[in-house]
Amino acid sequence: MEILLSAKNSPVKKIISAGSYSQYIDETPSSFYKISKQIFEMLLSNFSSLNNFRSTSLCFSDIYGPNDKRNKLIPYLLKNENKKSVRLNSDGLGYFSPIHINDATDSIIFEVENESSQIFKKKLICSELLSVKEFINIYKTVRNKSFTPIYANKNRLSSYKPNNLTSDVVLKIDLETGLNNL
Repeated sequence: MEILLSAKNSPVKKIISAGSYSQYIDETPSSFYKISKQIFEMLLSNFSSLNNFRSTSLCFSDIYGPNDKRNKLIPYLLKNENKKSVRLNSDGLGYFSPIHINDATDSIIFEVENESSQIFKKKLICSELLSVKEFINIYKTVRNKSFTPIYANKNRLSSYKPNNLTSDVVLKIDLETGLNNL
């Protein structure tokens, strides 16, 4: 809240925050991370409305790109793609929506450079929602790899997949191009 109050009495013209598409996937937030993102977005929206202050919440899906050293799925696959098998800490039924880092940064640059008549807006930046298993099959085909994925047994009762996940931004880099350029 201090950031918002400080912005009110400064030359700042717009606040752009980063959220996560996962805030909108599950019907009930299941982690502090998702809840905290939703709370900040609500504060930002209310602050903007009350103070006639422009703001945008960009909600990104799973960002990937070259030289990514994070402990995430795509860097892990890259590191292990030439092995006979790859052990995963996933049952493969969870959702995954990969977007290239260039699409993520382009959406931030667009918000910085362009004015909007809206006081507060939320933009979802995502690709088609896939299961981890579906994504790994695409990954193996595109990158011409033959490893066997070994999925963890999580005893999941069901896999929640929303039907209405639609990006508010047109992505320029398709998954095949992005994976080939890693």
